[in-house]
Amino acid sequence: MKKLVLSLTTFVAILCGIKGAAWQVGILGNFVNNPNDGFTCSYAECRKSGPGPRLFHVRCTKNATTYDCVYRGQPHCCNAYNQGQQVQFYQGLAKKAGKGRPNACSYFKLFDDNVCPMVPFQKVIPDPGNIHMQYRSPAHAFCTDDNANDDNIACPAPEVLAATAVTGSANQCVAQWLVLLFFSLFWE
Repeated sequence: MKKLVLSLTTFVAILCGIKGAAWQVGILGNFVNNPNDGFTCSYAECRKSGPGPRLFHVRCTKNATTYDCVYRGQPHCCNAYNQGQQVQFYQGLAKKAGKGRPNACSYFKLFDDNVCPMVPFQKVIPDPGNIHMQYRSPAHAFCTDDNANDDNIACPAPEVLAATAVTGSANQCVAQWLVLLFFSLFWE
């Protein structure tokens, strides 16, 4: 019986997209407003199955030189995102990252000002703890960072998100997985 419960936890974890799968390229786009460093930049949404967190991967090129950075956030906390405005959301992040900035990775946290203004994307690559390193060079291919954390991100409290809050099915999925994991640890 213990094997059955462990198999169920693995199944639920895979179904919920909690761990294991590689990041996949989702929405792609080019910056409309490139940064002041003369580089031309593009971006990709990196995703795994389900309503889990997303990565916003920025890549910039000038001649043979490249740099990149990766931000992580939970856009599923926003109704507009969930109702078909994903492209506009990532365009907003790109606009914020590029317009009037010294480079496209100079922010440690990004917000889209129009579609989902209360949903932050935090820089995860390069290490945000190193304040002297705003980007890595050379750039990696889009969505190839398997070490980028894919743990669930809780949505902010409903009073913070106001009209954009949703009841996250990701949180329900994680709760189900934890219950099964608890039973599998104590089952004899």
